[in-house]
Amino acid sequence: MVLNRFLLWLTIRTCLLLATLVAIAYSFTQFELIYTPLVLAVVAIFQISDLWRFIRRTNDNLTRFLQAIETRDFTVGFRQDKIDPSEKRLHKAFDLILNTIQASELSRQAQYLYLQGIVEHIPTGIIAINEREHIDLINPEAQTLLDIPNVANWKNLKTENSEALTKLLQLSHGESRLLEITINGNKKYLSVSLYAFKLIDKSIRLFTIKDIANEIDQKELEAWIKLTRVLTHEIMNSVTPLLSLTETMIMVLKQPNGKAKKVADLTDETIRDMVESLETIQLRSKGLLQFVEDYRKFTRVPELQPTPIEVKSMISSINLLMASELQKAGIQVQMPEQSTDLTIQGDRKLLEQVFINLLTNAIHALEGSDDPLITWRFEPGDRWIDIAIKDNGSGIDANKLEQIFIPFFSTKKDGSGIGLSLSRQIIYRHKGRIHVYSEKGVFTEMVVRLPVG
Repeated sequence: MVLNRFLLWLTIRTCLLLATLVAIAYSFTQFELIYTPLVLAVVAIFQISDLWRFIRRTNDNLTRFLQAIETRDFTVGFRQDKIDPSEKRLHKAFDLILNTIQASELSRQAQYLYLQGIVEHIPTGIIAINEREHIDLINPEAQTLLDIPNVANWKNLKTENSEALTKLLQLSHGESRLLEITINGNKKYLSVSLYAFKLIDKSIRLFTIKDIANEIDQKELEAWIKLTRVLTHEIMNSVTPLLSLTETMIMVLKQPNGKAKKVADLTDETIRDMVESLETIQLRSKGLLQFVEDYRKFTRVPELQPTPIEVKSMISSINLLMASELQKAGIQVQMPEQSTDLTIQGDRKLLEQVFINLLTNAIHALEGSDDPLITWRFEPGDRWIDIAIKDNGSGIDANKLEQIFIPFFSTKKDGSGIGLSLSRQIIYRHKGRIHVYSEKGVFTEMVVRLPVG
């Protein structure tokens, strides 16, 4: 609307000037109009001057308006009095646009300050690095956790924990890792994650860093309490009968005055009781020794020897290995129809040990089931592959689901309780996860999530 009025006034002024020029030309053809061309010439000069001032004043105002937008100078104002009506409307439009931009800028700055306040006070370290390894953002928590100064370039960081900083750059998108670093003699446990994304024309790597020492201490304490409870239970179950049998044998072999009986005083029945007691002691001692051996296995997982592993081939070989037991139990096994190009990177021997243990547990869970069925499932993703084994057996009680990975806890009467604990430890060593889902009397599904090769 304002632009239309400006063009209208410009057109009117131009038309009046053209009319004056035409009148001047006409007056030269009329010799009796001697002074008329001179008067019209003065009028034309006045019109040209007015038109020039009108255009120049509009251009100047437009230049001031655009410069105000470019420099974000919202103190610029445009007068509203003693000016042409068309210019007045134009000035009002300029002021309205500047006020709108100013309000938008203030809102944007307020939002930026709000987010900046959150970033500076959030109890998680945040570092944003662009493709040239320039630090676009770093909050005080990140500087404190990593003990680094406020520098502009990541390459300029020279600190005693440079190794930890190097490990940060080795993370891939979406990866999380636990770092153990020592700064000024204090050991820190940091959970670090990386998220990579593009912002306009820049590639950004956003690191989040959190000190989880307190959480680790709490979980470690809980784990020690659970482990101590299990160890105490197992040891007491073995030591108590050993102590009782030993005391009984001492009573049999001693006289009332405390002296040892002579061999001639021992009856055949007494000797048989002693032999049975010694056999029991031997049996319980072997059980205790086996318990200690299981504990040793749990605490000494061998180093990984990673190689590329084709998932379906590995699971098929495990099914073939367990085929006789599956056939003996009358269990049907279903394999997915995915292609054979799902590959992971890991230690095949250790992973086969994990899946053999899971398959064995599924076989035991199917004892006494009608139409026993074990189903394998492969679910590939961008960064992970889920390998799941599901049975339609007895299931697991809901209150025991969280305990099945505790060392030496077992839902089976003759189980050592070490299989699932060891399996989870092996999967964790592969930077994976293992989860269990179950409904009592319906199914149990173990899902192993491993990173792609």
